[in-house]
Amino acid sequence: MRDSYYNESLSDIVKKVFEKNQILEYRNELVQQINPIYRNPLPGSWLNFRSHFYAPNKYFMGIYIDTFYFNVSFVWVLTALLYVTLYYDALKRTMDWFSQIKPGKLFNSKGVQKRETD
Repeated sequence: MRDSYYNESLSDIVKKVFEKNQILEYRNELVQQINPIYRNPLPGSWLNFRSHFYAPNKYFMGIYIDTFYFNVSFVWVLTALLYVTLYYDALKRTMDWFSQIKPGKLFNSKGVQKRETD
């Protein structure tokens, strides 16, 4: 199975085999440059899901999630959000709402917002 599906060139890219410096010092910390595919991403903030290239998992909302399942669920959530947006015609409503705003009605000639009086 390995002979059929293993790609040596891709393995070299992912493992960074030809990296000259295996460990670098960055901001007074040691950063591993070789074999990043085996390294877990460093947790940032609670909602931050950024990670390095070919990371095995993502850190999101305090837990590590496998990258494949995270990406698939992210695509499904965005698909559902865009479906709801299209179903309720939210883009057209938003554009219509912005087109109703007239710059002359909200601001006077000096750029100061006018007060509405009854």
